[in-house]
Amino acid sequence: MRERKKNMKQIHNSLLKLLILASLLVLFIGVIPSVYAADIVASGYCGGEGDGTNLTWTLDSEGVLTISGTGKMKDYSTKNNQGAPWRPKRLDSVFSSMKEIKILDGVESVGNYAFYDLHYAFGLKSIYMADSVTEIGNYAFSEIYAQITVTLSKNIQTIGNHAFYLCYMTGVLDLPESVVSIGDSAFRKCNYLEKIIIHGDTQKFIGAPFAECKKLTTAGPIGSNCSIEYAWADKIPDQAFSGCDSLLTVQIADGIKEIGMGSFQNCTNIKKIVIPESVQTIGSSAFRMCKSLEDVTIPQSVITAKSPFSGCEMLKTAGPISGNYNLKFGWKKTIPREAFAYGSFTDIYIPDSIETIEGLAFDYCSSLSHVVIAGEKTRISGTIFRKCSSLISAGPIGGNYNIEYASEEQAKTMLKNANELLTVVLPDSMEKLPAWMFTGCSSLINVKLPANLKEIGVGAFSGCKSLEKIVIPAEVTTIALNSFPECDQLTEVYFKGNAPQVYELNGTYDPSFPSAPTLYYKKGCTGWTDSSAYDASAGTWNGYPLKVWKTGFEETTPAEDEKPTIENEPQYYPVTENRLFRIYASGSDYPAPAGFDVQVGEDHFNSGLAQCTFTDDVTVRVPSGYTGTVTISKSGYHTCTLPETLTGSYNTVLMMPQSVTAPFAQALLSDHSSKGYRAYRNLLFGDTETVYELSIDHEAAEQTLYPIINWNGHGTGSVWLEQNGKKLNLTSDAANPVRLAEHFTTGGQIYLCLKAGDGTEQRTKVNIDIIQRVEVSIKADLGDSFDIPTESEQEELKIAGGHSLKIDFKDLLDGIPISVEIKEDGTVKGTIGIKLLKGSSTEGAFGGLKEAFSQIMRSDETEKNEKFAKILKNVEDQYGYIPERHSTFGVSGSVQVVGYFTGNVLDGKLRILEMEFAFVIKGGVTYKHQTVIAGIPAYLKVALKNKLSQSIKLTYDENWDFLKPAGKQPLQLSFAVNAECGPGWEGYISCGVQGGVTLKVYTSSPVKKEETFATIQGELSIVGTLMGRDGTWKLGESREMVFYEDGTSAWHEKGNATQTGLQFVPDNTIQVMQYAAKTAPNGTIVEKINGYNTPCLAELPDGGLLAVWAADVPARAVTDSTGLYYSVCKNGTWSAPVLVADDGTTDFAPSLQTFDGEIWLVWQNYTKVFGGTSLDALSSDEIAANCDIAAARFDTASGAFGAAQNISCAGYDYAPQLSTQDGAVAAAWKNGSQTYQSTLVNDIWSEAAAADVSWYQEEQPLPSSWTEENAPTTCSTRQILCTTEYQAIVYSAADEAGNNQVFALINDGYGWGEPLQLTEVSSGSIGGFSAVITDDYQIKILAAVWSFGENGAYEHADLMLLDRDLNCDLAVSGADYIRDTLVAGQTLTFTVDVTNNSGKTVQGVQVIARNGMTELASSEFGITLLPGQTKTAYLNYTLPDTLSLTSAEITVLPTALEDLDAGDNTAECLFRSVDISIEACAAVRTDSGIQILAQVVNRGSSASESFTVVFRQSGSEGPELGRQSVEPLAPGELKNVILTLDKALAEGEMVCVTAEPQENENLLGNNSAYATVRSIFTQTIDMTAAGVYEDGKLTVRVSVNNQTKAAKDLRIMVAAYAEDGRMIGVSVSEQLRTESMQTYDHTSLVKTSAAPASWKVFILDAATASPICAAWNVTVE
Repeated sequence: MRERKKNMKQIHNSLLKLLILASLLVLFIGVIPSVYAADIVASGYCGGEGDGTNLTWTLDSEGVLTISGTGKMKDYSTKNNQGAPWRPKRLDSVFSSMKEIKILDGVESVGNYAFYDLHYAFGLKSIYMADSVTEIGNYAFSEIYAQITVTLSKNIQTIGNHAFYLCYMTGVLDLPESVVSIGDSAFRKCNYLEKIIIHGDTQKFIGAPFAECKKLTTAGPIGSNCSIEYAWADKIPDQAFSGCDSLLTVQIADGIKEIGMGSFQNCTNIKKIVIPESVQTIGSSAFRMCKSLEDVTIPQSVITAKSPFSGCEMLKTAGPISGNYNLKFGWKKTIPREAFAYGSFTDIYIPDSIETIEGLAFDYCSSLSHVVIAGEKTRISGTIFRKCSSLISAGPIGGNYNIEYASEEQAKTMLKNANELLTVVLPDSMEKLPAWMFTGCSSLINVKLPANLKEIGVGAFSGCKSLEKIVIPAEVTTIALNSFPECDQLTEVYFKGNAPQVYELNGTYDPSFPSAPTLYYKKGCTGWTDSSAYDASAGTWNGYPLKVWKTGFEETTPAEDEKPTIENEPQYYPVTENRLFRIYASGSDYPAPAGFDVQVGEDHFNSGLAQCTFTDDVTVRVPSGYTGTVTISKSGYHTCTLPETLTGSYNTVLMMPQSVTAPFAQALLSDHSSKGYRAYRNLLFGDTETVYELSIDHEAAEQTLYPIINWNGHGTGSVWLEQNGKKLNLTSDAANPVRLAEHFTTGGQIYLCLKAGDGTEQRTKVNIDIIQRVEVSIKADLGDSFDIPTESEQEELKIAGGHSLKIDFKDLLDGIPISVEIKEDGTVKGTIGIKLLKGSSTEGAFGGLKEAFSQIMRSDETEKNEKFAKILKNVEDQYGYIPERHSTFGVSGSVQVVGYFTGNVLDGKLRILEMEFAFVIKGGVTYKHQTVIAGIPAYLKVALKNKLSQSIKLTYDENWDFLKPAGKQPLQLSFAVNAECGPGWEGYISCGVQGGVTLKVYTSSPVKKEETFATIQGELSIVGTLMGRDGTWKLGESREMVFYEDGTSAWHEKGNATQTGLQFVPDNTIQVMQYAAKTAPNGTIVEKINGYNTPCLAELPDGGLLAVWAADVPARAVTDSTGLYYSVCKNGTWSAPVLVADDGTTDFAPSLQTFDGEIWLVWQNYTKVFGGTSLDALSSDEIAANCDIAAARFDTASGAFGAAQNISCAGYDYAPQLSTQDGAVAAAWKNGSQTYQSTLVNDIWSEAAAADVSWYQEEQPLPSSWTEENAPTTCSTRQILCTTEYQAIVYSAADEAGNNQVFALINDGYGWGEPLQLTEVSSGSIGGFSAVITDDYQIKILAAVWSFGENGAYEHADLMLLDRDLNCDLAVSGADYIRDTLVAGQTLTFTVDVTNNSGKTVQGVQVIARNGMTELASSEFGITLLPGQTKTAYLNYTLPDTLSLTSAEITVLPTALEDLDAGDNTAECLFRSVDISIEACAAVRTDSGIQILAQVVNRGSSASESFTVVFRQSGSEGPELGRQSVEPLAPGELKNVILTLDKALAEGEMVCVTAEPQENENLLGNNSAYATVRSIFTQTIDMTAAGVYEDGKLTVRVSVNNQTKAAKDLRIMVAAYAEDGRMIGVSVSEQLRTESMQTYDHTSLVKTSAAPASWKVFILDAATASPICAAWNVTVE
């Protein structure tokens, strides 16, 4: 027992010792970190609360950056050195050693740009966020190029825009359930991210958060083992997967009810989508631009689908699930609204089960060429074929039409607004065309009306602007009122039966045919006004010209229908009997030598004895009906024989001399016959064929070519066209229908090639130009400035398709607006001097101007000016306005230019064929003199005014190839002298007599005496001025005296008799010159108002405006001087200012509001006339006792305010406001510290009473619902505006120059935008203001604008009306590129900052990069830009192998909206073509000193200038060691720069080598390199090894590197090991000798008993057998 106790005690003691030792070990381990804790190498504060000390940052010597403390982090920026302090700016920065980022518990947010661009922190491995972090700011972790792991907070709620953009995070990203918002491009281009798991039901996705993540290839619900897994239960959020271009497959979970707007847009590699039965809604643009998508199944459950497949190029066909279609739908009853809108579909089949097709179902399907509506009972609900440009025909099923329908009712309802439709066939069963059936079918040219048709309804053909003729069936008895409105081209109407019923309107026949067409009727039909003569002038019917159809005419099908032949009207021959031949001879210039004989049958026509001239081409008569040949011959030339059928009225022929023995092409004729007129072009000589290149929106046009070949005895062979090795075979001497655009492209000469039967080959250039397609309509506005150009300037007008129009404006004043419209056939129509209204067409304005000039030329000379002004006014009312340019050169002057031109585009060049314009130049000078005569003030004013106007018409002269004047050009000159004098102060108070004489000269250019006369006229008036208001009493005015060219004179017969009598005519209107607030401050209404009072503005029910403001009232005492004025604006004209209450007392501080159509005004009103000279002389009690609140209602009918009512209490009442209280109008104001209120009940204001008025605040409160939507809440001097579409907070704030401007925060339903500057008043500062939003989306701002005096202080305020259009307006606010992507043959990335300068949210933008007219790259981005917001788009472009570009022009366009102002949509991006790079750097310490070597290369595309390489010690800021000059380097040239130092540098010390930057250098980051000083001899031996195991043998190749100073004797041992560690084979080499600084290669063979699991290589000292370097370990996989 004792022994046992002893043993137990020993065990106890042993355990106790072990415990003590363990405790000491634990203590030791705990002490080690404290003893060896990493040093703090940098620290500071980074808090975003208070003074910023709430958060602290530290960087220790281990590279750990720690953020600690409590609260929010500071937001950083990339501008003005506002970046985070820990961002390494150089490779040698202490922060470049960063390895880990820890954001500790207590930190609530990561600030904007906090860890942006840590590209020098190459060793960064991880980022950790504690769970206290709830918000990650914009760009917080953007552009981190080290591969890192990221641990997100489990409570993160908001992830900002671009938060992790281009961050090389790896592994799996878990987005916790707490996340409520993910910003635009938050994880874009996270190319190493392998998986994302979205655990919550996050629905707020802004922009494209996961775009361009290369490893995210699949998506599906959690558990699907996809790259992106989501937990959404009901809806895939808006834009959730937008831009995920690597996404290949998508699983949409069962249970999902809605696919959000743009959720998969620009997922360009998805090929198939299956939508589950649970889905009910597919959002707008859900699959937009999914260009690879070719298989979609939509279930019956989907009831809403808004253009989800726009831009899906592979979705060509659509039909029911049972069919083989790209898009298969399960809809049984209804095709939803916009279901196929904007798609690329070509063929859609609607089965007979469908009951309803909702409106806009096929909207803008420009590729859609075939639609079948199979069911007779299918109902059409609204417009369905708008802008379907390939649907040009419609008819019953089976008729091979683009639109095939099954029932009469469908035909009646589906064709409205089918504006591309050309031809329609209707069923014969139809008896009535319903009202407005073809309304908006603006392209319709042919319609076959049913044989049984009896009635044509109201407006049935409204807007059919292309309809030129129509045949009315015999059964039609009624044509309703206004059946053919806006059918401007309708010139022929053919009636098969009796005259229809005539409707009368106000006693006259209704003009159903507004274009006054000619009516044709058949003889024997009744009701027509018959005539024995059949010309249009002899017969009429209800005012329309009437003719008779030729007997025997029968209507045919639309495809075969030709114009009916009319009696007594000449036949239209396909070609005239007289043909003209222009003959060219090979080897001689035109004209050709004389003596060519042209034979037609037996007739000969000779080109004459002399040489041909332009007027002596051979005219040949070809008898009617002749079908033989036309032969051209002459001795010494090969005979040319042409079939008569291949000759037209004008022909060109090239004759070849007989010295040519090879086969040759006589002609290559291109058929340009049309409408029965025969015409051929010879493409070998004299003529050119212009062909438009293929495009997405246009099918290649067909040409017919006839090659006429003379094989010249070599045997018939083959013929083809060839370009750049690509061939198109032709058949000689026959018609060849071809589509040249399908075979050839722009660039490269096209040849006609022959290969004769004996193998002889010949080829000839062909005049065929393949050009890129010109857009249908191009508009350019050259601005509206007025500067006289000092020299000729060529303005280049850029148009689509790689072409530019060069217009020489040297003869026009710079800045005249030019609008050009170019049709696809090259026809050009343009206007000069008219700034078109939004929505107005160039063609419409062109027509209006041309008609205006036509009427001017038909006017009496003395009426031209007056008539011209009226006509121009009509043009301005319809299409735009004609600006007047003003300039001052010591005298006043202005110019106005307006006109039109027409021409064509040929070979990319604009040729003007006709131009007519008029200009008016005005000038004048006024002399004023003020004096005092006998103590009485007097004034004298003399004014000279002149005006020159001329109308000029120019036409194209083909012989001289330029425009020349057409006939005489009317010229008018007027010169007026006015003198005025009298007592008083001119402009203030005066009364005088004014007399004047006006001389007018009418002539022409060039001046002809017989066409010149003049008039003179005098007038006499009494004029007066009272305090700035002018009046005129006209005493008399003479008639015009006309002086004729023969010296005689007479009173003008149209002149008025002398006017007498006194009549005061006050100037009672104020013209408001509104201006776009972003252009020029030109909208002054009234000068010198009281700027300390806020003006008020309200919109009237009729769209007019009401303005109220405070200003001094003339002639009042100082104490009573301020009054309230109001003015009403109608049609841009303000009425004369009128006092609201003209009782002699002071009124100020107005507040104006509209309630249910009634407008009320309250203001602060003094009830006593003080009559003093200074308010300081009045006691405060006297002022307070007489300061009340007044109210008045504005009567919209009379345009005036009613009587004022005082509504306040006793005491000093001030700061009134208006609102509603329990549905009634209420006013509230302050009296001391108490708030008082009065309410309007039955037009009576209640007694004022103290009240706690919740709506009365010094700053207008936000509606409660806005606060819930996280609207911004802090603005000064703000106004709240609400409409059905907009919520806006309008406020004033200082701009960058320190001047007050008006800004707005706008929510148009998509969320609150960023601050949007509404005004840009450059010469003043805005004080008080009032704003309204009008129905046409304009913000009107009535503002007091202060002007500055000489000392910079406020001088006076003017009342201005400023406006700003809220419609779409994008701008490029920055265009650059990522520097290191400018590499030949690689992908260049443009960075484009896009700003939304409008109040309308823009969803989707297109970014285009061009060099000149060549498009480099174009892409659409699904970004959402809220009002005022700026986002960055990244556009990629693959650079050519040779860099030659110096710049690119970046253009941004909205994808779905029209841009209001395209002037700021483009910016230039300059490429920096020089790139000096320090490629390598080494610093070697030898026995004799230090040698530093730098390898310098020019990686740019341009030669560099000379530059200097600087060598520094201890980094880029250290002491300079020396510098070397480098001569210019050519692109790609390399140079070694060496610096030798005598001074010693320590082993391991850093050296920096920097090439000083060039002016045009691309990358500056590669201009420096660093090296550590090392000795040549490191006294080490190292190795590398590689091995392979085969057939029981391990073969290992070892390379030994001896870096010591001496030779070494070594042995190499290789050992192989089994998996359990046993050695299973070994090999030891013989003794090897390695020389100093040499590498020795050795191969060892090891025999093993089994395949090795691992092997090792040892380098052994030959003498001691001990290892002299680390072993090389390899584990066999």
